[in-house]
Amino acid sequence: MVVGMKRPFTVGCRGVVAGLVLSAASGAAALGQVSVVFRSSVELPGSVALSGPVPAPWAVTGLSGIVQKPLQGSGLSRQYSVVADGAFPTMGELNVTVDSAGAISSAAWASARRLSIATSDFEDVAYLAGGEPVVVGEMWVERVPPLGAGWSQLVMVPPSSMGSLRPNLGLESVAASRSGRTVWVANEEATVQDSPLSSQSSGTIVRIQSFNVVVTDTQGTIGLPGNSVGPQWVYLAEAWHGGSVTGARSGVVALMTLPDDRLVVMERALAFNLATPFVTRMYVIDPTGATDTRNLPSLVRSGGTVSGGVVPVSKTLIYQGSHNNLEGLTLGPRLGPGRYALLAITDDGGTSDPLSTNRLVSFEISGVACNASDVAGANQSIGGDGELTADDIIVFLGWYFAGDVRGDVAGANQTPGRDGQWTADDIIVFLGRYFAGCVM
Repeated sequence: MVVGMKRPFTVGCRGVVAGLVLSAASGAAALGQVSVVFRSSVELPGSVALSGPVPAPWAVTGLSGIVQKPLQGSGLSRQYSVVADGAFPTMGELNVTVDSAGAISSAAWASARRLSIATSDFEDVAYLAGGEPVVVGEMWVERVPPLGAGWSQLVMVPPSSMGSLRPNLGLESVAASRSGRTVWVANEEATVQDSPLSSQSSGTIVRIQSFNVVVTDTQGTIGLPGNSVGPQWVYLAEAWHGGSVTGARSGVVALMTLPDDRLVVMERALAFNLATPFVTRMYVIDPTGATDTRNLPSLVRSGGTVSGGVVPVSKTLIYQGSHNNLEGLTLGPRLGPGRYALLAITDDGGTSDPLSTNRLVSFEISGVACNASDVAGANQSIGGDGELTADDIIVFLGWYFAGDVRGDVAGANQTPGRDGQWTADDIIVFLGRYFAGCVM
């Protein structure tokens, strides 16, 4: 049901809301300067009992993606889904507790499920709205089915621009927006039709593709428009940091969303360098002004530019360090105003990588801005600016019922209605952000 463009308020309510809106406008938070600090790493237990098509103990190997499971409490203990690729792809549930600085206090497997008995290169995992997990393969994103059900493809990359992904360098990462209605994927290194793979002298071209997806919940599919292809952007990865060695490469291995839906990109590089054979870099990206390349079949990189006047996303380095074969990255619990834990996993690489083991690595990320739900500003009557209180809800509802554009937050995939209408979805999306602790 469309709730209505402008639902009438009483005169008294209008006055109260108007005052709160003015205070929000004067005290709204700006985007923060993000930085990341390494905190700790621990070796993960080497086996866990399996469910799924072939119940048996799982000898943990091939960890490639991690994401915090949705709809959990507000403490520092959370459960995470971890996906492993290889001949018998598996998804494990990992219980992790961090301390107030983001260091790992404990990490233990809760359960694991074999997703398939066939070889599938599942590289990363994310959750859509309603708590539905999806995994990314070489060219597509698939819904993880309940036990006994068949696989269902969610989206496939546009064949015109990403149809020639290189084996084992194709789609490596997936991330979902905080509302769970937008999905981003990225290839690890350049497609066949784009410029060459990374080298010691030059980085590679990566394409970040967005999709608007049908939202599901535990009761079944909500009646939304079908999945649609969104903008695609070029991302320029870094060159190697040393000489040539077997398996040398540099590309994108993980995407992650911040509470304000900015994307963090994690690059991993391997090169001949005795001090740091592996280098991990994390960047916050900004697509403002970037060219939509979804219909451009071929691109050529020359230094920091791309053929045809294509403008890549801008990127800001927030972390660089050496952590061996780090592949998966997710936002952890909130540690304080503007501070969250980050959790990452290391792939042991099988027999081809003698340096890496199955480890969980933690960081603290600070300067995280999310003024989407902290809207009441400094003059709120309860608490202080940077805290989520009832005042924030009152201000948002004031915008909503007044038909203010700031109350239209659900985006294009809302139901019922459409983007530009004020519907119940806008309230649901705002409250989702609010209860996720989305603050400065």
